[in-house]
Amino acid sequence: MAIALLDEALRLDPSSVQAHHGLSAVYQEIGDMAKYREHTLKAYDETIKIFKEWPKELSWYDIDNREYHRAIFFRAGLHIEDGEIELGIDLYRQLLSMNPDDNLGVRYYAAGLYAGKSMSEIEKMWQEANEKQKWNVMEKMVEVENRKHHFWKKPKNR
Repeated sequence: MAIALLDEALRLDPSSVQAHHGLSAVYQEIGDMAKYREHTLKAYDETIKIFKEWPKELSWYDIDNREYHRAIFFRAGLHIEDGEIELGIDLYRQLLSMNPDDNLGVRYYAAGLYAGKSMSEIEKMWQEANEKQKWNVMEKMVEVENRKHHFWKKPKNR
């Protein structure tokens, strides 16, 4: 049913980043990785049509921006899956620059990659930290790798 509704949303607005992202999430969940990839790329392509240049700020707190954050985040993940680690990290760094509050936890992915971890290792660490609500290992990794690679300017309120 979700696919039918999201397809209808795209029929009404073929450039809907939100609908493409929704479809990519559904297809990932059901294991159709070709369709997941297709809609992840479309969400990102529609995002870069909107932003000819990346803005200095793209706050997560403006709910209308969240679809763009997700499109960039998941496109970075595809780069990494394709072995294009630096391209993925570049997008993570861009997200952190535009939204240093980092409401998606991008800093953990960037730090993990800099630490030589695979995406599955990073996801496992994330899941464990989230389940236990103990982020000290992840935070330490961010601290160590950020000191070396300067990928995130920690906001003063953290």
